Amino acid sequence: MTENLTVGLIGNAALLLSLSLVYDIVFSGKQLRSTALHEVISGVVIGGIAVALMLVPVRWEAGIIFDTRTILLGVTGLFFGTIPTLLAMAIACAYRLYVGGAGVLMGVATILSSGMVGLAWRHYRLRKSREIPLAELYVFGVVVHLIMLLCMFLLPREVVQKAISSLTLPVIVIYPVCVALLGSLLADRRRRDRFDDELRASEQRYRAVATSASDAFVTGDGAGRIVDWNPSAERLFGYARKDVIGQPLTLLMPERFRDLHLEGMKRVQSGGERHVIGKAVELTGQRKDATEFPMELSLSAWTVREGLFFTGIIRDITERKAAEARIQRLTNLYAALSECNQAIVRATGEEQLFHTICRVAVQFGGMKMAWIGLVDPDTRMVRCVASFGDCADEYLRGIEISVDADSPFGQGPTGSAIRNNHAVWLQDFQSEPSTAPWHERRARFGFGASATLPLCRQSMAIGVLTLYAREAGAFDKAARQLLEEMAVDISFALDNFAREAERLDAEKNLRAAEEQFRGLVEQSIAGIYIIQEGKFAYVNPRFAEIRGYDSIDEVIGRDSLSLVAEKDRAIVAENNRRLLAGESGSVSYNFTALCKDGSTVEVGLHGSRATYRGRPAIIGLLQDISEKKRAEEQIQRHLAQLEIAFMSTVQVATTLGEMRDPYTAGHQRRVAEIAVAIGAELGFDARRQEGLRIAGYLHDIGKITIPTEILSKPGRLSPIEFQLIQGHPESGYEVLKDLEFPWPVAPVALQHHERMDGSGYPQGLKGEAILLEARVIAVADVVEAMSTHRPYRPGLGIDTTLAEIERGRGTAYDANVVDACLKLFREKGYVIAV
Repeated sequence: MTENLTVGLIGNAALLLSLSLVYDIVFSGKQLRSTALHEVISGVVIGGIAVALMLVPVRWEAGIIFDTRTILLGVTGLFFGTIPTLLAMAIACAYRLYVGGAGVLMGVATILSSGMVGLAWRHYRLRKSREIPLAELYVFGVVVHLIMLLCMFLLPREVVQKAISSLTLPVIVIYPVCVALLGSLLADRRRRDRFDDELRASEQRYRAVATSASDAFVTGDGAGRIVDWNPSAERLFGYARKDVIGQPLTLLMPERFRDLHLEGMKRVQSGGERHVIGKAVELTGQRKDATEFPMELSLSAWTVREGLFFTGIIRDITERKAAEARIQRLTNLYAALSECNQAIVRATGEEQLFHTICRVAVQFGGMKMAWIGLVDPDTRMVRCVASFGDCADEYLRGIEISVDADSPFGQGPTGSAIRNNHAVWLQDFQSEPSTAPWHERRARFGFGASATLPLCRQSMAIGVLTLYAREAGAFDKAARQLLEEMAVDISFALDNFAREAERLDAEKNLRAAEEQFRGLVEQSIAGIYIIQEGKFAYVNPRFAEIRGYDSIDEVIGRDSLSLVAEKDRAIVAENNRRLLAGESGSVSYNFTALCKDGSTVEVGLHGSRATYRGRPAIIGLLQDISEKKRAEEQIQRHLAQLEIAFMSTVQVATTLGEMRDPYTAGHQRRVAEIAVAIGAELGFDARRQEGLRIAGYLHDIGKITIPTEILSKPGRLSPIEFQLIQGHPESGYEVLKDLEFPWPVAPVALQHHERMDGSGYPQGLKGEAILLEARVIAVADVVEAMSTHRPYRPGLGIDTTLAEIERGRGTAYDANVVDACLKLFREKGYVIAV
């Protein structure tokens, strides 16, 4: 019985494994995996397999059957999860209930227990991220079927003991092994599914990356043919995908590199070393239109059943190469600028500096050639003074350049840069029309771009620094800034050289001037001295001579006040203190000096504060003024005598006029006194006041030409007589104009009857056209005339007089003069002397 039971169970287990294999083949499609529908279908199919197993059971007793459904449901719970397991359990339970019999309770219990143990074990396994080993599957099978054996106690009591003794060994031996085999099958299937999923995801990621990547993806086979091609490759090389699939990879490279590529492919095909695999290399690519471009290639190799393949990631590095070239140019220019500045510091002259700059521009700045030209002021042609470069001499030989815009040799960048004092940049020399005469020459020497920068001395362009680069577009914004900075530094050096030359000339002139000055000082007719710390630090021979000393050594070192007369020492000491304290910049005064023999001499001195040998000092000029003082005293006596004689003459002239007009006796004198008082109020100095006095004395001198009977007539004058009176200003002018006065006496006599509004006579002058002195005399004349008696009326009094001039303020009379007169009489109490 046990043997038959064992065979039956083995057969049922084989059926289970067969059905599971069919399920694995038929129902593991990727289109349903990991979806709710797949889980439902799996549960139904597994439930069907369980029913199939129960259709061919091992019948032990009537109504009691045994099969491998527990293996199926336990493994289902472990690998498939809750929904498939519950569906399968439900189907299996339903069928077992349908079959019925004495073992129905045990059958349902084994279905439920095996499925629940599988789910519980799965829940435990979910917390551990590792594969289920075969041993664990076996242990899992043992646990499931130990519980199955416990479920046998649900059989009828009379068969329990028999069932346990008959079935324990076959169940414990066969069922765990079947669990392990079925679990291994499903574990392998799960691993394959996961690998397929990862493979598909990887392929999708590759496709997504390749499609959206900005880099070109090109795949080739071992024979060197293109087998795959992404959209970026189409954009980069210009070929559509359908046009390149199957074409050789050499299609994408210039012809000069194709043989080298084919040799490399042969080496790889024969098992040789793969030099570029796994590396990023820079190559030259060729587009469909035959244009070439720099590219970066990252190449990987991979092998599948179909053979060896290569995938290359290709990036257009045109911009990067241009940026690298630009950075290299800037690095070179920075180095050139540094070397240029060092050359400026070390150079001792223009010629040395110019040659160094040209060399630096080529050796450090990366230029192909450089030259410097200066303008010849006579011919207006540019003369090359320095150059550097392999082809410099040959290129510059025979070139004629002018700075004149009208000259056929002045149309290029050099002439323009000097004329406009502005840099000229030619980024593509061969396409610039203004350089057409030099295109052939520059193409022959390999020049792509040029820069012409003016060199200045004192902000005026005197020449150029011209640089030539191999490639076009070499002088971008950053390069221009560096080169312009270099030109500014060179121009600064030129200014320094000019200043140094001027300094040397100045020093030469200064030495000559010092020698000349020393000669003048030593031979001066004036005494020159320097006082420092109260003692004579220097005196010239004339100073010693004035003081009666035989040599300057007798004076130097002596106390300066010891050579001053006692009565003047205080004033000399005070003036020296003021100079040293900075209270006064210079002083001039006279004092009595002591001589060597004790005698005195009158001296005039002019002293200033100075610095002598780094310390404060007083430098002075001293002259013997004894004779001058005596001569001045004599002159002053003569001047006083002349002034007395002059005033006597003026008085005589005034007296003559008053003798002809006794009724106005004293008029001219009083006018003069009033005018002087008004002038003082207006701020006239003493000399100008004296001029007013003379003008006042003589302003009516012209009346000597008027008949006495008219001057003394007590009644109203006829029109003819009044016209004669009005002629006296011109007559006075005629009398006085040829006399040399230091004041405008004659013009005042002519204008003293003019009025500010033009109503006066004889010329009808207005405003500022009338001399200020004449305006003062006019007011003084009216004040004196109205306030004193006349043949034809008595005096009107000072109040009436002042009211009259106040009424004419600004119209007839000058406003400032009237204000001064009114202030004089009303505020200061001035009284007209009789």
